[in-house]
Amino acid sequence: MNKRIVIILLCCCGAVIAQLKPVAKDDSLLSSSKKQWIDPQTKPTQKAKALQRIVISYFQNQSSADSLAFYNDLYLRYTLQHKLNTFVVDAYFQKVNAERGRGDWIALIKTGQEALHKIDSLKISVSAHQKSLIIDEMVYGYIFLSDIENAVSYTQQSIEALQKENHNGANNLQISMMYLTTARAFGYTNDYLTSSRYLDSSLVYINQTSDVLQKHYILNDWVSIKIDLKKYAEALPTAYQCLRFFEKNTNIRGLTEIQMLMGRLFLGLRKYDEAIAFSKKSIEKITNTRILYRSYETLYYAYKAKNQLAEALTAHEHYIEFKDKLFNEQVANAKVALERRFAEEKATVLLNKEKAEVAIQKRYRNYFIAGAILLAIVSAVLFFNRRLLQKQNQEIEYQRDTIEKLNVNLEAKVQSRTAELQKAYDEIKDAMQRGQNLERRRMAADLHDNLGSLLTAISISLDNINPQHLNHREKKIYTNIISMTENAYSEIRLLSHNLMPEVLEREGLPQALEQFARKLNLNQKIHFSVKINALPTLSNVVSLNVYAICLELVQNIIKHSKATESTICIFENGTILWVEVTDNGKGLPNNQHKGFGIGNIQTRLETIGGDFLIDKGYSRGTKIVISVPLEGDKMEKPEVI
Repeated sequence: MNKRIVIILLCCCGAVIAQLKPVAKDDSLLSSSKKQWIDPQTKPTQKAKALQRIVISYFQNQSSADSLAFYNDLYLRYTLQHKLNTFVVDAYFQKVNAERGRGDWIALIKTGQEALHKIDSLKISVSAHQKSLIIDEMVYGYIFLSDIENAVSYTQQSIEALQKENHNGANNLQISMMYLTTARAFGYTNDYLTSSRYLDSSLVYINQTSDVLQKHYILNDWVSIKIDLKKYAEALPTAYQCLRFFEKNTNIRGLTEIQMLMGRLFLGLRKYDEAIAFSKKSIEKITNTRILYRSYETLYYAYKAKNQLAEALTAHEHYIEFKDKLFNEQVANAKVALERRFAEEKATVLLNKEKAEVAIQKRYRNYFIAGAILLAIVSAVLFFNRRLLQKQNQEIEYQRDTIEKLNVNLEAKVQSRTAELQKAYDEIKDAMQRGQNLERRRMAADLHDNLGSLLTAISISLDNINPQHLNHREKKIYTNIISMTENAYSEIRLLSHNLMPEVLEREGLPQALEQFARKLNLNQKIHFSVKINALPTLSNVVSLNVYAICLELVQNIIKHSKATESTICIFENGTILWVEVTDNGKGLPNNQHKGFGIGNIQTRLETIGGDFLIDKGYSRGTKIVISVPLEGDKMEKPEVI
């Protein structure tokens, strides 16, 4: 036994040392490179190499974004200053690579355009392959800013240049990557047919290389396009090929993506068990929003098709959550793209203004010189020149007025476009809310009609059993079955009311809560009372979420509090709607607040901008206080009591 412990300790120490060695090596390389850069005896070429190693080290370790940005700029300035053209191209590539990692798409495009301009203006001898590396990074910036036209234009130019220099297939891998980038650009606009054609071209070139990993990444995209085109049977063999490859090579990125795609594929083939199994696997080890959104979408439709409504509801909540995240990212990208276009248009106007002023200044100087020369000749010529200058000044004022009007029009266009985007966002949000309400109403009806009828039938069947003919053990089982059936029926009624109570839609929040309390008091040992002051007209979103929160708290009280009385009090104070739920039970145990439905309540409160707190000074049971702002985007949150 002692020998085994010693062996295990030695193995652990060895693993720790193995992990520490590369870090020490990297730190040593970084330190020596910085010393070489600082050393005044180091030649310019060696200094450039030292800066290159420093930048690559910071990028690989991802230890300090600020340090990486500082040395990126230093590397680029130094190579330009000393005209080290070979390193200039690499310095630009390292900079755009880091900006893509930060997701700074505006800076990425600006740096890429500057790099291409410098390469041309300095007449740097650079291969099409090196140039395409910078272009590939730029294209991703254009794609994420929804500027597909520029993205496709740059990739086409790069592909043509690479094909001209593709001696003995040297550029096959890079050509394949550029075709793949083009395919993703068209996929971003849902033009799957065009995207599929570029993917096929990408596969032709990647098959001529030895890069098996990149080939299977491209095959993953090919499977995704075929699924979007609903060609499930055609995509299935390739999907299994990718699955086997990524399982064998333990590649998490590729494996989770193909598992997500397999789930979508089997959903299309109506093989719901396989769809559920693959989708569950894909969400185990991934944080990618797009993959999680697609996986939960598949789970939702698969569970719904199998009539597993509880699982479908859970999957649907996650599906909506990640769908909202993707939508918010798209709105943010659209906003950045709009700001970029506005900045470009404004810069163009300013440039034209500067050119006009320079041209006018040149003309003014020329006429002034001519007037000075002719002044000694004849006064009539001087008078002519003075009138001409006055006319030019009027022209300057006219151009300035025109430029100011252009600026005003540009600002108005930006404000109008921003308002349109906000209106579209609000319409989409309202449509999603209406869809959720319809789905809740349908699920509530299904629960009440189907499961309620089933439990009623079970109860009627049990009534036909005569307990007098049962022995003691069977009577106990019979009693437990009746009790569980009644509890299940109560739970279903609570759940169906929680999803979409009809009285809430017809009469409003106060009547819905009062009716709910009356029904509870018929079947529960706890007496519930509702106290509601006069309230303003509440929106459907606020009413539904406040009602659902009250039901969540009531369920917690019934299940956990051991109370005999509970009160729901709702009132308005200024611009805040207050909800207080109290009971005379045993109170909440320490450090277990998150386990009593608080997470669900917080999620609903985030939807309506509300907040909640637990009154820690309440000693007669439990007191929960909910606050919901009724107007304004930002309200002060209540202090913890």
